[in-house]
Amino acid sequence: MTGMIIGFVIVMAALAVLLPVGVYLNATIYSSLPTLTGEANTTATSVRDNIYAAYQLSTVVPLVAGAGLIISAIVGAFAYMGSRAK
Repeated sequence: MTGMIIGFVIVMAALAVLLPVGVYLNATIYSSLPTLTGEANTTATSVRDNIYAAYQLSTVVPLVAGAGLIISAIVGAFAYMGSRAK
């Protein structure tokens, strides 16, 4: 159980560092591209918008990870209590 909590904290700390770095890198790369025209501009804009949408959805990751940790703790507690009752 302690290992799960430590792992959860490490994952959350890594996400807190990696997500902003990813957004910064994406913005830096996109702004350093030369001026694009036509289909290339449409494609680059679509890729950039999809990457930002993915980063917006990544805010759900801590909630899902926390819920998984809680569910694992509950299932583990029931399994432990069930093994003690026999």
